[in-house]
Amino acid sequence: MKKLLVFLMLVTGQIAFAQSSSITGEVTAKDSDGLPSASVLLLQKKDSAQVTYTTTDLHGLFQIANVKDGEYILKVTFVGYAPYFKNLTTPATTDTLTLGKIELQPDVINLAEVVFIGQREAVLIKEDTVQFNAGSFNTQANANVEQLLKKLPGVEVERDGSVRVQGQNVERIFIDGKEFFGGDLQMATKNLPADAISAVQVIDDKTEESRFSGIEDGQRHKVINLTLKEKWKKMGFGKAIAGAGTSDRYAVQGNFNRFTNDNQFSVMGTSNNINNQDLGSLGTGEEVPNGRAVTHQGGINFSKQFSKKTRINSSYKIDYTDEKVFTDVNRQNFLPGGTALYYENSQRRNSRNRHTALAGLDYKAARNSIKITTFFNFANANSLMTNSRQSYSVADTLVNAGERTSATRNQNYNFKGNVFYGHRFRKAGRVFTVTNQISALRVNANGNANSFTRFSDGKDETVRQLNKQDNTGFDFNTQLAYTEPLGKKQYLQTTYTVTNRSSESDLVVHDIVNETRLFNAEQSSRFSSDFLYQQVGLTYRLSGKKYNLAVGSTLQQSTLSRLVPTDGDEVKRTFQNVLPKTTLNIRIKKSTRTSLTYSTSVREPTINQLQPVLSRF
Repeated sequence: MKKLLVFLMLVTGQIAFAQSSSITGEVTAKDSDGLPSASVLLLQKKDSAQVTYTTTDLHGLFQIANVKDGEYILKVTFVGYAPYFKNLTTPATTDTLTLGKIELQPDVINLAEVVFIGQREAVLIKEDTVQFNAGSFNTQANANVEQLLKKLPGVEVERDGSVRVQGQNVERIFIDGKEFFGGDLQMATKNLPADAISAVQVIDDKTEESRFSGIEDGQRHKVINLTLKEKWKKMGFGKAIAGAGTSDRYAVQGNFNRFTNDNQFSVMGTSNNINNQDLGSLGTGEEVPNGRAVTHQGGINFSKQFSKKTRINSSYKIDYTDEKVFTDVNRQNFLPGGTALYYENSQRRNSRNRHTALAGLDYKAARNSIKITTFFNFANANSLMTNSRQSYSVADTLVNAGERTSATRNQNYNFKGNVFYGHRFRKAGRVFTVTNQISALRVNANGNANSFTRFSDGKDETVRQLNKQDNTGFDFNTQLAYTEPLGKKQYLQTTYTVTNRSSESDLVVHDIVNETRLFNAEQSSRFSSDFLYQQVGLTYRLSGKKYNLAVGSTLQQSTLSRLVPTDGDEVKRTFQNVLPKTTLNIRIKKSTRTSLTYSTSVREPTINQLQPVLSRF
């Protein structure tokens, strides 16, 4: 009888676990895509008691997992819109209940000759989001978003324009839930007016895979979402500044923006010769010490909602800088026998021309999601340096004097591509994802260096060299992940990952002797390396409302190859490793979280570490 009761309890427990569903949907507004950080509540139908609570992500999507079979009321709220209610009955099977788009209606109350003015809370904390009411923090007229951020508690704006919240770097920025200039933080903070902002949301954003599956993986990064005031969405706005001064100094800067619920368009630019190398507020950018810089910068951003499921975004930036730096050094060395003097004069001119283009596609449906992002960067840089020096002894006699000149020319090509694909099966919590990352790099550099030194004994030393270096790199990383629900709040994830990092360096150095070019074998080198590894991992996840636990291990096999073609030196090694990992995240309060992580990894040597070094001993 005891064995029978135990058996019945186990069977009943499995049935109870099986009788749960997942509810998914997207919260939108009229003529708009998803609304970020909308509140989604699931209430008991019989007494309206709250069962669970969540918020929408940056794209307006939400998922409520592990909902027991029964009748409920779904309540959705968002500031400025009327609450939405819907009666729900979860299916008897474990299928996902897909609600599709939930369109909220504006909360408009028309009262003749009556105006209601309400005071919003300055700071509102919702699970993974801290929202600041911009109107509660006073800024000066014509202030930009950066100056608004400096007023917010817990937000720090560094001198270089980067932003930190509670000690963590903010990685990307969004406007009404849409990426702006590919998430470039300073393009938004230094160019958009503070008056246009209704609220600043600091979000602990999840990974793409976690957002899609609804399963917490413990990986978070800080992002900022700026919500615009409604009136700023109904008009174009911008700013233009121009100034001129003595010594032919000038500065011109301007931007124009047009935002709607579906589209984004921004164009901005600056040109100056007052040492400002920042497409932001004039006089606050990175300046060149002891010199003068001419800067021309511009950018354009375009984002469009092509359909309810598809959005594209693109941006292009150009940056040209020409700087001249002058340095004078007068040094006195106080020695026991007297004072020795040293004089040095240097002039350096650097010019750089850089182009950056980004394009992305975001497709979201009930069961499938695709996100593609491509990035291309080209930079052309030139540098010219001249230097003269004199060194004197304590007897005020010349010890040595000399001159150095050098010139370099660099071309840099960089491409990155990211592809994410996710598929939800009919069974709640069963998910398959593919993540692929590709990057390619090529750097071509040419240079020459001339050095002349005359010593006190009358002897001279001249060194002239030419160098040419070509570096290439190609990396890819592909991960397949399958997640199977085990029961209430429990999941088992299997992954397969293949990664390859290849790099090649070719440096050729010639000495110029009596106008004859001689190959310098000691300083020249040609080298290639390749690191390929494959991983098979298994992870158990337990995801609760205020905690999540992940315990897993990965089996990795890696192959390291190194080749020096000039002398046929080839090395190939294979390694096997077991890499355990455990992560525990606990939410103590709405704004307080603690995390404990134990992980292991194997990192390959860099190309510089692998290259042979000429020994002098």
